[in-house]
Amino acid sequence: MPSDPRTLFHQGTATEVQELMTTDIVAVRRTDTVRDALTQLIREHVNAVAVTDGADEFAGIVTAADLIRTVLDTEAVLDSDYPHYDDCLWAVDLIQQRLGTDPVTRVMSDILVTIRPETSMHHAACIMLNHHVHHLPVVDHHGKLVGMLSASDFLRLTAGIRPGRDETDS
Repeated sequence: MPSDPRTLFHQGTATEVQELMTTDIVAVRRTDTVRDALTQLIREHVNAVAVTDGADEFAGIVTAADLIRTVLDTEAVLDSDYPHYDDCLWAVDLIQQRLGTDPVTRVMSDILVTIRPETSMHHAACIMLNHHVHHLPVVDHHGKLVGMLSASDFLRLTAGIRPGRDETDS
């Protein structure tokens, strides 16, 4: 007879983050543009990209939610009683700046909640819940980004799928 599912899940949450995190990190540099981040999100089919400085140290994260917020903020400005609203070129310029040429640092979340590779999945889940985030950058003791943990990794844990295994094999 199979083990109690609660026991199996509890054993799984003792798993270390490094066993389930993504090590093929999708990232942009802090000097890149919002368009660069958008391009990476779409090309890599992810919901977040890490932002790093020149030394590959974690500097922030850009999530799909951050970009949605930027779109809504831009729309609010366009809908406002701003005196230049009738100037179409001004509106086009605003959209191109906010969603194109503005630096990624303008939209990134720079709340630096990170975890270490040896952190337990249970502790990582508590951090994600307490901080209301779906992604946690994983850094080594020097602050270098070594992985990314996402809510999807918890689905893999629950399904018993380890990285590198095809999800359809289960």
